[in-house]
Formats: sequence, structure tokens, C-alpha cells
Amino acid sequence: MKFIAKTLIISILSFVIILFALFPIFWLLRLSFMYPADALALPPKIFFIPTLSNYHYIIYNCNFIKFFLNSILISIGSVTLSLFLGTPAAYALSRFNLRRKNDIQFYFLSARMGLPVVALIAFFIQFHALNLLDTYIALIIAHQTFNLPLVIWITKSFIDAMPTDIEEASLLDGCSKLGSLLRITLPVIAPGLITTAILAFIFSFNDFIFAAILTSYNARTATVFIYGFFSPERGLEWNYISAGAMLLIIPILIFSLLVQKYLIRGLTFGMV
Repeated sequence: MKFIAKTLIISILSFVIILFALFPIFWLLRLSFMYPADALALPPKIFFIPTLSNYHYIIYNCNFIKFFLNSILISIGSVTLSLFLGTPAAYALSRFNLRRKNDIQFYFLSARMGLPVVALIAFFIQFHALNLLDTYIALIIAHQTFNLPLVIWITKSFIDAMPTDIEEASLLDGCSKLGSLLRITLPVIAPGLITTAILAFIFSFNDFIFAAILTSYNARTATVFIYGFFSPERGLEWNYISAGAMLLIIPILIFSLLVQKYLIRGLTFGMV
């Protein structure tokens, strides 16, 4: 009886926590199917006539697909560059006896802890001088301020958790340090790299501040596009904002479910 009561209490608490966490998404989904008058009604309407006009307007009248693809391409480019630069750096910090290694690690940590807006003015001035404003390259480079330290720190923890015996055996067999990294280390920590890539992709995909300042139209991302439904004249158009937010959430949710196995393996890799 005690076990049943304990299980029941835990189940109820878990259900309440899940309901509390999912309520904002439910409310967002609800607003996305409302007409403008219903979305702004006070008190909020419980019963309403649903409509797909908000999604139709965003997709066909506002060129949402273009901005969504911009977000996807910029995020992929940012993650690719972060992994390409961050993985060798993480390997060096984990395996080599570098001078002032702790200071270097703290520098990357402090860069991740700092506010991205601090570097925004410098990025704007440099990209303006190089004629790179409103381009994919500008955002991909700017996203390294928060993605690169993330990749280095997480990947280093995965490499630290990996025994060095296999690498040392490969070196005795004539493999170079680079060959050991490519043939031994990377395949072993592959789940961790996938997890790191997913987290970096989400951070890059959700970025707003860099995209809002460094782009105008050609490289505008979906997050900035959604912000366009706020203006002093029209106010907050919650029905369009909610529909656009749901169009951003659904692909990320599907992608996370597809790679859930690798995500769990990667998150538990460093603890094993």
C-alpha cells in the first residue's frame, strides 16, 4: 500500500509539472487558430470558431518559407563551423599539456557567460566595413560567440570521459595524433557530438538579437520575421505571432523526437 501510494503521488506530481510546462505551448496553439478579435478578447474566450487563416496568411502572403529556410541554413552553417573549430580545440585542451590551460578554459567559459549584445556593436562595424551586412556569413560568424564556447566545453567533457588507452594503442601502432582524433576519438564520442550539434543548432535557430541588427531582408530569420507583427500602429497581432511561433516549434519538436536516442546517449555519455 505504501508503494502504491508513493507511486500515485509521484504520478500526480509529474502530471501537474508536465501540465504546467506545456500550458504556454497549448495557449500558443490556441491563439494560432483564433481570429484577431477573439485573440485580443478580454476576458479570454474559452469557446471560439477555429480558423486556419493565420497560417495561410503567414505562409502565402508573408513569404514565411524564405525566412524559415534562412534560419535553417544559418543554423546549419553555424553548427558546422563550430564543430570544425571547436572539436580540435576541445581535444587539445583535454589531451595536451598546454601552458595556462586553465586560463584558456576560463576564457571560453567567460565568453559563453557574457551577453552577446556586448559584441554586437563590434560585429556591426566590422561587417559594415566588409560589406557583409544582411548575409548568411555575417550571422554564421556572429553565432560563434555563443556556439563555439558551448561546443568546446561540452566536447571537452566527452573527451575527458573517454579512456586514453585506445588512443595510446593507436599511437603505438603508428597512428598520428590527427589520425587518432579522426579514427578513434571522434567515432567513440559521436553521440556526444550529435548532442552538442543539436544544442548549438537550437541556440542558433532561436537567435534574435544578432539577426535583428545584422540583417534587413535577404538574410532575415524567422524569429525576426515574427517580431514584425508588432508595431505601434497595429499593436501585437497575437494570432499571427502565435501561428508563426508554432511553425517554428513544430519542426524543432519533430527533429528532437527523431534524434531523441542520440540525444539521451550523448547527455549520459559524460557521466558513464
